[in-house]
Amino acid sequence: NGEVHFVARASYPFEFANRQVVELGVQGYTGDFVVGTSALGGTTPTVAAEGVRDERGGVTFVLYPQPFGLEAEWNWGRGPQLQDDLLTIEEENLQGGYVQANWLLKSDSGVWFPFGRWNYFDGARKFARNAPGDQVNEIDFGIEYCPVPEVELTVTYTHTFWRTDTTDTTGT
Repeated sequence: NGEVHFVARASYPFEFANRQVVELGVQGYTGDFVVGTSALGGTTPTVAAEGVRDERGGVTFVLYPQPFGLEAEWNWGRGPQLQDDLLTIEEENLQGGYVQANWLLKSDSGVWFPFGRWNYFDGARKFARNAPGDQVNEIDFGIEYCPVPEVELTVTYTHTFWRTDTTDTTGT
């Protein structure tokens, strides 16, 4: 993309008397994003040469597993998105995030983390040609296995309730 974005993140962990650790965070970025375009039905969408404003703000919550854990992250912002007329790419609202619950299980063979996660996004795929609008609503179930701290193996099953088919708007 070649455009500079300004990014900031602050987080702070708290350890309680029972040794439970909670981390709270806030983050954000701002900049301009230049979207790649291609023809849609004989017409190529127009986009500002200097890019479209691309900015997000978000919050994070982590309850580290001891043995139960919970993570949540959500962001809101504005970014480039193909308009309904398929002729222009302009700044639009977006939001999304995830909530994940997991469990810490220790064994002689390593550490296991069974988990469940809900993912949601309503915005645009800015890295796809023409930045088509996209909605995602899905859940994941899986398990992560760490035989040693340096190795993580993960198996995940994903069930998608809804995901926008963007193949007609990417020009591919």
